[in-house]
Amino acid sequence: MNATFRRKSWLGSLSAIWLLATARPEFLPAAETAGAHALELVRQARLATAMNLRTAHGVGTFRTLNPRGEAIGDVDFEMWMAGDKYKLDLRYKRSVREETHCPRRFAVSDGNAIFITRYSDRLIPSGCETDVFNESLAALDNGVFGSFRIHIARLQTTFASYATVPGKWEPRAEMLPDGRVIATCDVTKHYRCIMEASPEVAYHVTKMTDSPQFATFSADWKQQRDVWYLAGMTVEYHQRAEKIKRCELHFTEFEVNPEMPPETFTLASLDPCEGSRIVDRRPKGPPMIYRFNHRDADIQKGLDGMVAQLESLPPRYPGPGKPGLAVRWQIALIAANAVLLGLFVWSQYRARRGGPSEPAR
Repeated sequence: MNATFRRKSWLGSLSAIWLLATARPEFLPAAETAGAHALELVRQARLATAMNLRTAHGVGTFRTLNPRGEAIGDVDFEMWMAGDKYKLDLRYKRSVREETHCPRRFAVSDGNAIFITRYSDRLIPSGCETDVFNESLAALDNGVFGSFRIHIARLQTTFASYATVPGKWEPRAEMLPDGRVIATCDVTKHYRCIMEASPEVAYHVTKMTDSPQFATFSADWKQQRDVWYLAGMTVEYHQRAEKIKRCELHFTEFEVNPEMPPETFTLASLDPCEGSRIVDRRPKGPPMIYRFNHRDADIQKGLDGMVAQLESLPPRYPGPGKPGLAVRWQIALIAANAVLLGLFVWSQYRARRGGPSEPAR
């Protein structure tokens, strides 16, 4: 009985030691505990910005430079943001490809769809046209903003997010003697991301590189009303260890948590031209085309979401299965022409065969 009691006591002691070791960080190795603490500082910094930066208004520039430092793209922008909603006014000063013929774009997103108005003298007759896409990073990668490849609403909270998603990529971190945090994350088997956070900016990520080297990100953080925000960013792209392009984003003005009226993110705030086309290009079937009229603004105010406001507009062309009067006349004309063509072919065929002989008199 004493042996049984001692065996149970020994097992109980082991269980208690295991529980203490897993529940209290002082039982972990010192390096692992310090790394976990350093990583938590980076995560809390990002979480604080995501929670405290509720709305924002900013004015800035975005430039793209070639390896010689010559500007190949230069965009002035103004942005409004509230959660996942944003509005963006882009004015291209020196640009490539289509921006030369489209010097301004105006975008509004309600978090579900992006409405982008293009202004150009080549868009006849109204001078502008609006396209609608699903809200996604894929749309951004497809160049809906031209050379402006920045998701302005997610910029403040998704920069260097590899180090801030617990349990997904399992980043490793260490704190240097000067207080800086270096975090390493193996995103895939052959792709590694290295991030650096500084205590001078409340442990926000200030630099990010990858291996094999493709891009190097550098961020400038500032504080306003006790809220940290990303005031500028540079990205250097590499190919085979040679720099091929550099992008620079800089805010010249930035306001933290300004008042944001509800009508900021509506179809009317998109500033489309009277009578202009709005083309719904979301992947739900053939594109639908609507015509914008400012007199419909009062009707749209009572609708929730920009997609509902869009679908309240009269279609410029009738939808499938509901042909209008002009379309019905076109169908009738085509059918009549087909009948006449058939009669003509039949008469030519009978003529070549000689036709029926006339009766003798």
